[in-house]
Amino acid sequence: MNNMNEKVIDESTLDKAKNIMLDILLDVDKVCRENDIKYMLACGTLLGAVRHGGFIPWDDDLDIYMPREDYDKFNKIAEKNLKSNLFLQNTTTDPTFSQYFTKIRDNNHTIIERYEEDKDIGFHQGIFIDIFPIDFVQDTKKYFKDKRLFNCEYRHKNETKFLPKINAYLNKYKAEIYKGIVGGKQQVLNGILKNRKPIKGNLFVEGYEVVDEVTVDKSAILPIKEIEFCGKTFYGPNNPHEYLLAKFGDYMKIPKEEDRHTHAAEILIGEQCNKVKNWSDEKTNS
Repeated sequence: MNNMNEKVIDESTLDKAKNIMLDILLDVDKVCRENDIKYMLACGTLLGAVRHGGFIPWDDDLDIYMPREDYDKFNKIAEKNLKSNLFLQNTTTDPTFSQYFTKIRDNNHTIIERYEEDKDIGFHQGIFIDIFPIDFVQDTKKYFKDKRLFNCEYRHKNETKFLPKINAYLNKYKAEIYKGIVGGKQQVLNGILKNRKPIKGNLFVEGYEVVDEVTVDKSAILPIKEIEFCGKTFYGPNNPHEYLLAKFGDYMKIPKEEDRHTHAAEILIGEQCNKVKNWSDEKTNS
């Protein structure tokens, strides 16, 4: 189910990891329902719900969206409301974290993603689910320009040799890029969110923190509605078909075996995890 050069996670381990992700999602769902926070299944997770009734068989992650206001609220209250075995990971709770969105990690298990292989990773690597912010904007062209600015800094962070090569548009915001290099990666994103906050409108976009540039009408996303995933009820977008078509194209077509990719290089369950790193004893922010 993978490219020849990719390690294959055995089916039993993958099933255990999926159950752990599902447990995380159940707790996130509980926190959201109790605190009036909107979320929805997203990306391959939503595709799995529609096409397979659960996880895509070879998939090894779980994604949800939250509208920006709900995302911000969740990040403020979740740490005190989630189960004790879960860790809210973002650049505030884990300054060495290499992403800009939020993950909820399980302290008792480890997943090593492919880009993390053979690297001395300092941040928490528990099995996780991803939480991506989404925005509803008036002008996607401007939004995507600002998004590219942020992602240029993300891909080339701390590489000052990159700065002379940026195009005229990026030059307008060179000061913000320098600020990010000197003061920390989160400051560039904060500058974008604060100083060039997009005008609210009826076009859905994935947040600056996500590289993809998918857009559909807001009516395809909101209001959220219940959807079944792995025999349990969660929330999905208002019109999954319209979103999935924009995101994946012919999404009901099963990809060829050689085109089925996974994220994990290694998954360590329970005691296996403790041989590498005991997240229960050492949360990154402790």
